[in-house]
Amino acid sequence: WNVSMEEWVILSLLYPALYAVSNIIDKFLLEKRIKNPFSLSIIVGLVAFFIALIVLAFNPLKNLTINIIFFGLLAGISYSIGYFLYFYATSMEEVSRVISMIYITPIIVSLFAVIFLNEKLTLIKYFGIIIIVLGAVLIGINKLSSNEFFRRGVLIASLSSIFWATTNIIQKYLLNDISFWNLYSLQSFGLFIGLSTALLSKNARVNLRNTVKNIHFISLSEGFNFLAAIVALLALSKADVSKVSAIGSLQPLYVLVYVIILSLFIPKLLKEILNKKILIIKLVSILLIVIGAYIITR
Repeated sequence: WNVSMEEWVILSLLYPALYAVSNIIDKFLLEKRIKNPFSLSIIVGLVAFFIALIVLAFNPLKNLTINIIFFGLLAGISYSIGYFLYFYATSMEEVSRVISMIYITPIIVSLFAVIFLNEKLTLIKYFGIIIIVLGAVLIGINKLSSNEFFRRGVLIASLSSIFWATTNIIQKYLLNDISFWNLYSLQSFGLFIGLSTALLSKNARVNLRNTVKNIHFISLSEGFNFLAAIVALLALSKADVSKVSAIGSLQPLYVLVYVIILSLFIPKLLKEILNKKILIIKLVSILLIVIGAYIITR
C-alpha cells in the first residue's frame, strides 16, 4: 500500500473521524450499559489481543530485535494507561469535553518530538499547533471560568494525553524499522498486558459478566479503533509525528458533529448539554481548529 507524501493529510483527517465513532460508542456504554470503566478495559484488551492475532496471521512479525519488542510493548502499555484514564474520565464527564481535553496531546508530542526525534518545525507551524489545541480545548468548555478546567474528570482526561503522546513518539521511532502492521500487533499485545491489570480490581471482576453482555458494542467500538489505529500509523510512517498529531486534534470536532446529529435524532442516547451559548463557543473553537490545521499542512 503505497502512499504519496500529500496523502498523509487525508489519512490524518480520516483517523480522528474513526476514533470519534469509537468515543461515542464508549460513552454510550459507560452511561447506559456498563457500571465499571475498568471492567470495560479488560474486555477491550481481550478484543485488541484477538484482532492482533488476526493481523499476525496475514502479516507475521519480521526483523524483530529485543529493542523493537521492548519498545513495541511499551507503546501498548503506555497506551493502556491512557485508556484507563480516558475510560475513567468518560464515565464522569461529557464525551465532547473529555476528548477536547485529551487534545492538548499535540503540544506534548511536539515537545517530545524535538527532544527525542530531532524533529524541527517552523515558528509558524508551532503557532498552528497552539491554535489547534486552543480550539480543541475550547470545544469542551461550557463556561469560560477556571472551575471548568479543574473538574476531576477534566484533569484525568488531560493526564491521559501524556501517555498517548508517549505512545505516538514510540510509534514514530519504531516505524523506521518495522511495518505499521507489525507495530500494531506489538502495540496491541502491550495494550492487552496493560489493560489486563484491571483484573486486580475486585469491582472490575464483579462487573465483568455484565460487561461481556455488551461484547457486540465493544467489538464495534474496537473495530473503529482498529481502522483508526492503522490509518494513524500509516500517516505517521509518511510525515512528522508533530504534524499528524496536530491534525488529529480534529477529533473533538468530529465528536461534536456526531453528538449534534445524535441529539437531533436520538436525544436521550447521550447526556450532552447543547444550548445556543455552548454551540457558539464550540463553533468558534472549530474555526480555530480549521485555521490551525491549514497552517500546519501548508
